[in-house]
Amino acid sequence: MKNLNKRKSSQHSIWALLTTSLGVWGLGSGCGHLQLKADYSHMGEEDPGLNARIQTQYQAERDSKPISRNEVRVLVDSIPEGLSVNDGVISNQEGYNHKIFGRFSLNPNHRAFPDYEQGWRKGVCYWQVPLTWITLGIWMTVPTYYPCYTTSYNSKEMILDEVRRLVRIVGGDLAVITYHGVDRDDPTLAIGVSGFVLRLDPRLKDGNFKTQQQTLNEI
Repeated sequence: MKNLNKRKSSQHSIWALLTTSLGVWGLGSGCGHLQLKADYSHMGEEDPGLNARIQTQYQAERDSKPISRNEVRVLVDSIPEGLSVNDGVISNQEGYNHKIFGRFSLNPNHRAFPDYEQGWRKGVCYWQVPLTWITLGIWMTVPTYYPCYTTSYNSKEMILDEVRRLVRIVGGDLAVITYHGVDRDDPTLAIGVSGFVLRLDPRLKDGNFKTQQQTLNEI
């Protein structure tokens, strides 16, 4: 009996050591960032399946090589010359020929099994998700769950990479965007982004065009 108790005590000690070590490691690795989910709405001739195809292709290519700034330009809270906004409608000014493809948003992909940006977290955390349900959330206090906490914030640099990827898939070369959920303590972080996909008037392809400030949430 004493040997059995010692064995159980030893097993408990090993488990405690493992969970504590994993918890410390998880805390040190910080909260898990989530992949972004694209919502796209085509503007122009009706094509019922286009929005879904764009979103599916974006998900399929999200691990591909980043798109260069030369290939896709991004304007924040501003629009290029030749565009105007009236009563919430974005359109070409007379004499310009920008192609306006559609509007989009990119936001963290919240779901029951979090879509972690770092793949290793899925292996560590997915088996623990049902345990949080069974225990009514109590399992979330166990050290093994510490690496599974998520944050809705991503770096603006990462978000811009995803914007360029989506714009290329749609067929544009310019995005006009606005960030939302910018972190007050660290303005390099934001929750997501929304905006429009365009193709510049061919006459402005060299990049030498004027811009004007425009608050996009007015569109």
